[in-house]
Amino acid sequence: MKQLYAWIYVYRSYLLILLIGSMATAYLMLQEMHEIDVQREQIASAFIAKHASSLQSTLSERLSSLESLNAFVIENAHYNLQVKEDEQQFQKRFDRFANQLHQSVDGFLSLQLAPQGVIRYLTGPENNKKALGYDLFKDDARREQIISAIYLYEQVITGPINLIQGGSAIIARKAIFSKLSPNSSSDRLVDHHLLADTNLKPRNDFWGLATILFTTESLLNEAGLLDSDMNGFELALKGRHGLGEDGEVFWGQAAIFDKPDHISPIHFRSGSWLLAVKNTSTYPIARVLNFAALGTLLTITLLVAVYMRQRNRSAKQRETAKDAFLAMVSHELRSPLNGVIGLTSLLNKTALDTEQRQLVESLSISSKQLSSIIGDILDFSKISAGKLELDYQAVNLASTIEDCVRITTPLAEQKDLPITVNIAPVLMEQLIMTDEIRLKQIVLNLLNNAVKFTQSGSIKVDIDAIENFGQQRLIIKVTDTGVGMSAKQMTGLFEHFNQLDQTTNRKYGGTGLGLAISKSLAVLMDGDIHVQSSINKGSSFTLDLPLSLVEKNQTESETPHLAIENKISQLSILVVDDLEMNRFMMQMIIKKLGGDAALAENGIEAINLQNEHHYDLIFMDWQMPDCDGVEATKRIRKHFNNNNPWIVALTANASTTDKQEAIESGMNDYLLKPVSVEDIQQAFERYFALADTE
Repeated sequence: MKQLYAWIYVYRSYLLILLIGSMATAYLMLQEMHEIDVQREQIASAFIAKHASSLQSTLSERLSSLESLNAFVIENAHYNLQVKEDEQQFQKRFDRFANQLHQSVDGFLSLQLAPQGVIRYLTGPENNKKALGYDLFKDDARREQIISAIYLYEQVITGPINLIQGGSAIIARKAIFSKLSPNSSSDRLVDHHLLADTNLKPRNDFWGLATILFTTESLLNEAGLLDSDMNGFELALKGRHGLGEDGEVFWGQAAIFDKPDHISPIHFRSGSWLLAVKNTSTYPIARVLNFAALGTLLTITLLVAVYMRQRNRSAKQRETAKDAFLAMVSHELRSPLNGVIGLTSLLNKTALDTEQRQLVESLSISSKQLSSIIGDILDFSKISAGKLELDYQAVNLASTIEDCVRITTPLAEQKDLPITVNIAPVLMEQLIMTDEIRLKQIVLNLLNNAVKFTQSGSIKVDIDAIENFGQQRLIIKVTDTGVGMSAKQMTGLFEHFNQLDQTTNRKYGGTGLGLAISKSLAVLMDGDIHVQSSINKGSSFTLDLPLSLVEKNQTESETPHLAIENKISQLSILVVDDLEMNRFMMQMIIKKLGGDAALAENGIEAINLQNEHHYDLIFMDWQMPDCDGVEATKRIRKHFNNNNPWIVALTANASTTDKQEAIESGMNDYLLKPVSVEDIQQAFERYFALADTE
């Protein structure tokens, strides 16, 4: 025993290191296992989100074809199908329309029309003709679905089920009603007792049923769910007949739903499916055992473990630093760009010959494009950091759309592309609650892309208000006749820095951020952007946002344009900015508007000049060395009231938090760099408008 104690004493340091190393190794192994679980969870979540979105979009595209069939019947409802000549004409029109629908949407097994419930018109393979003359009202298996279609006035989905002509398919059906059709009647509804409720009277305007059939495989293949490379994941669909949780598994292994990693719903008007994913990849146990092996060498084990942990932490810190760097660079670039755009705007208002005006206009376009790119980078960094904030206000929708079209029109006119706007009458003079800046940003991006990728034809903007699941929605659709996209190209369309291909990047330019930012902004506004496109047939981008209507105050009137030149000349004005070019630009703009301004290059100098001269109005830069604009404003407010002097913030910071900080510090107004002559003039108008009310 004494020898054992002596041995422990001699090797006590090694034993202590062994104990600490073993405990550290065990701890790190547990942490690593936890991180693996988190990573697998995140990957599974992203995987199912991507495929659920693709499946939802593909299914919606098919169901929209059902509405097209309904519209076709309504348009041709005047034909009497009991009259041979009318019936033949209707058949020709249906064949032509159905052929176009088959060409525009892949994967249809059959399109069918069943006047009064009897299938008389259909498309598809030869064996589909076995369904001609089939009376749907006599099929008890379809009875409940047909009743739902007739009395709920919505699309219903059945299937997958076996077909009388052979094979199986998913069936989407919709009842058609037309008061103008000589074929509309309620007789067969009564004869077959197809009443959802005995208290309901059968509808005399019932024309029949429209049906689309498509296989599960065609739907899943187009949505990308049948790809051979699933990266260790398995998928399954549940909810036969649209019954959601109560339905059966109709594709994939039913066992996946016993213990899925994630479940995502696929919604449609009359029900839902559930898409489940299970990670079947091998658990990376070797990754954990590495730590156990390293535990035999105590010092190396601890060093490697610390190194591995720090490496992960450093990667996150580098990502955070990158976002901060992008935000800082974007901000710092806006400050000198403010002088370029402001002076260009000022120069454009001087007497210029034709060549000089062309040069100034080119300079203005280039500087605004640069400002747009910087804005995209700043927005990208804020979105990545989760710091982008929305500023909801009452906005005139029609005026906002007109502004976007007016900005885009010069580029469209260079290609002889007319831009037409169709806005629903209910929205023409309506105020809505939204973030106008972000709404304009999205619509402008969609319009600019439409112009960029369209060489001939036209661009159309449709604005409408719809109700979806009891919620009012604003729908803005931008449609072009441009180059279009394939389904594969649309897969990563809304990813950051994505271009269709390198050839597109060289030909059309762009950072690849526009659509990604627009999509992110739409999601932040509780909406989404969807796209439909075909190669060489153009594209259609649909912005879907919540619609919140605002009652317009009848006593409210727009601020009249003020003749302010004489008033400005009577003001004592101070411009504070640490960049000489910005001070010079602001001084020239104020001089152009009829006034004169003193200059200060930092907050300390501004405070001293204000205490000495008592200026009426101060244009205060936000970020300056030694004493920034916010601190200078706070010190000035200790000796002067809130409206004297009137202080206008000049900054490249565009968030709601920054605006709130400016107001709380005592600033009265807020201008976002880069500024133009019009921006400064409007700031003066707001100042005089308030002064006239006091």
